[in-house]
Amino acid sequence: MAKIVIPYQDIKSYLIKTYDYTEAEAIHTINKLRRAELPVRRAFATYFTTGELPEQEINGMTVSRLMKYRDMNPFAALLTMDWLGREPERAKWHLTHPTRSKAITRKTEAYIEAIAEQRGWTLTPFSEVEDTSDFIVDDE
Repeated sequence: MAKIVIPYQDIKSYLIKTYDYTEAEAIHTINKLRRAELPVRRAFATYFTTGELPEQEINGMTVSRLMKYRDMNPFAALLTMDWLGREPERAKWHLTHPTRSKAITRKTEAYIEAIAEQRGWTLTPFSEVEDTSDFIVDDE
């Protein structure tokens, strides 16, 4: 595979505009993609540049199955595929025993912030170092 370079801001903007990610969620997702195994990084680069979903199977699962049966977007599905490759037993257990909790919506987050402000509490948001360098996939 030839070297693929994807501008960081293109990925971040896409996550925010297309999947309603917060800036922090986008940064976190891109950082996780950077640390993914090479086959998953390649699959991501192919998807992002062509729109073509990878067909590779890892422990009986594919990106398209995760999107269909677990209602994941392509980014979450790709990261789950990476997890299935790294920690198959733990990942499979979590996929077959889904949690009931939902991610905090922006509305809920605003409600929590309002309560904290009323009570004089200081909330410290989670932050991650933002690496704004381009996403590069190259044969290692």
